[in-house]
Amino acid sequence: MRRSGDGFTDALFRHLVFAYCQLYQEAYWFDQLENAFTYLELAESDPEAFRTELASVRSEVEEAMGEYFESLNEVAAAIHRLLDDTPFTIDDTIACIAHVWNAHSCNEDPTDFNPREDRILCELLANTATGL
Repeated sequence: MRRSGDGFTDALFRHLVFAYCQLYQEAYWFDQLENAFTYLELAESDPEAFRTELASVRSEVEEAMGEYFESLNEVAAAIHRLLDDTPFTIDDTIACIAHVWNAHSCNEDPTDFNPREDRILCELLANTATGL
């Protein structure tokens, strides 16, 4: 993938990162992030309809970023970036994916999750790219 992200848009980067974070949430459920995932899922279809909930959701995520569990902190950092409406870049995408990998490393040995997560990311990227 080129650094410029040719052909990828803010929405596609966000969709990729959201889908990847969602897979982690399904495997290692965090109650603290449940509202954020619901918000992001609903906002993906109609961002303006849910704008009033953003401050509350962002506050919950910021609180989760300061929790004791490092894996929660990592995923919350990725979700926090998704809640920011600054245009999403390829560097943001890489940073968010790194947060999720760091969260995995809190629960699994890298030799166990690296090949699996590589495959999952390739599948998500291929599925996202078909939306170009």
